[in-house]
Amino acid sequence: MSSRAVASLLLGSVALAGAVVSATVVVGNSGGPPDVTVPDVLGLPALKAAYRIDSAHLKPVCRAAHRRGTVVEQRPGAGADVARGSVVTIFSGGHECPTVKLVPVATSSSRPTTTTSPTKRLPLTQIPSDATIGTITIAFVSLTVGYVLVSATKGNRCEVAVEKTTDGGATLGAPVPVAPCSQFTQDTTVVKLSFDDHGDGFVYYGRSLYATHDGATTWHAVPEPGQVVDVDAVGSSVWMFVGQCKTPTCWLVLMESTDGGRSWRRSPVEPPILATTTDPRLVRMSTASAYVLTAPRQNAFGEPDTVPIWSTTDGGRSWAQHDLPCSIDSGDVVMTASPDGELFAVCASEPAAGSQLKSVVVSTDGGVTWSSAGPCTTAILKGECTSKSLIFGYLSTLVSPAPTVVYLTGHRSPIYMTTNGGETWTIVGGTASTGNSALTFFNREEGVVLSDNFARTLSRTDDGGATWTKVTLNPTH
Repeated sequence: MSSRAVASLLLGSVALAGAVVSATVVVGNSGGPPDVTVPDVLGLPALKAAYRIDSAHLKPVCRAAHRRGTVVEQRPGAGADVARGSVVTIFSGGHECPTVKLVPVATSSSRPTTTTSPTKRLPLTQIPSDATIGTITIAFVSLTVGYVLVSATKGNRCEVAVEKTTDGGATLGAPVPVAPCSQFTQDTTVVKLSFDDHGDGFVYYGRSLYATHDGATTWHAVPEPGQVVDVDAVGSSVWMFVGQCKTPTCWLVLMESTDGGRSWRRSPVEPPILATTTDPRLVRMSTASAYVLTAPRQNAFGEPDTVPIWSTTDGGRSWAQHDLPCSIDSGDVVMTASPDGELFAVCASEPAAGSQLKSVVVSTDGGVTWSSAGPCTTAILKGECTSKSLIFGYLSTLVSPAPTVVYLTGHRSPIYMTTNGGETWTIVGGTASTGNSALTFFNREEGVVLSDNFARTLSRTDDGGATWTKVTLNPTH
């Protein structure tokens, strides 16, 4: 499964204990772009509202207290004339903006009214040796060959760039500029990176998509038909979900490439997913076999939720829809497929204070039927699972490099491992205090992980997580 998540969206944040989060709104710009009218998005799900704002050539910013509900306030209000490209902030208890993850922050009950513009960050066409380098994420295609997505800043200048390693991170090539940070978002930590093993790579967020076809030596902008949500490459076959809107409806379009992203066409058959759901997640097993899942269907009674999934075994020419049954009241889900085709999914409740209740379900028939596994089943609803190992940390990444072997990690989470199909889990590494933002395994023994401690440090294992070797990521200029 590819990493997910862009120019027109900014990072949302969570209000704690029901507090209201303040927001900065950038409005009219004298002598700047022509004015556009702010659309009315009150009452819409946050995701659909974000797409509608984006379609009006404005930048949506989501502020949410939790993941349920609809937009209850927008700033500026509907009908206001603002400069093209201005920020429109929406407040809701609903789903996050497309591909924007909600990050808990300290908040105040007061709401400042001061309106200011963010500091403009200029491009760095050349990355100077004394630039400050911050790691965003990684994409490794083997234990030795990988790519590191970074932000390079000096003063008020900022560039998103990519470094390449051929020795597992021991040495890195000089960062190659992709695009100014302003082409994506003020918070570059949400920019996504995807690579295949032929040197084709993609950096994306919102309406910004950049590609390389020479192993990150050069990058170029790619015209795309909407909001880039997810890009997943299997060899030279690349699939891309984009969001499109035509008032009053928003929908998701599946684009396909058979030449590593050099040319694209719309898939003749697509899973019927409206953009009123959270961004879909692609799980591709081969050029023919793939799965798409969205967020759990919420119910109003605190009972176990279900997740709609779609599957194809003929390269997307036809799709079948099934339900993945979470055995808990769930707010999020991740899924992976092992090499023998067995599917593993982990559902998680709402996050709180560094923990999430989680449940594990398994399918051996392509998602048609599922069974519960692991420490949490429906007993979690009775409060009988709070002491089990999977409660610690937030849900983010799930990988299965071998049959019955699965690794799970996320923000504020250690790395969990099961060798018996999810029945029991043990902690095998990672940074539990801050968590892990990226985890990849290439086979049963070899894997890499990037921690969330903001240090330029990568950890590698060649014994299935029993031991880890830290590697400091220092680029060569």
